[in-house]
Amino acid sequence: MPRATSASPAATRSWRRLHALFERGRRSGARVALRGLSGVGKSQIANEYSHRVGNYYDIVW
Repeated sequence: MPRATSASPAATRSWRRLHALFERGRRSGARVALRGLSGVGKSQIANEYSHRVGNYYDIVW
């Protein structure tokens, strides 16, 4: 995977909220999917998230 990008303070707050949502899903055994229009940053979000917390999960793809 490409290297993670550095984040601004505002983006860091967004990442904390995103992590809280994913963590709720992880604890309940739910799967999480990113979806949206082409070019809005889904792959960048998935890449960054996997670099930040991928070691907490058995599988990240």
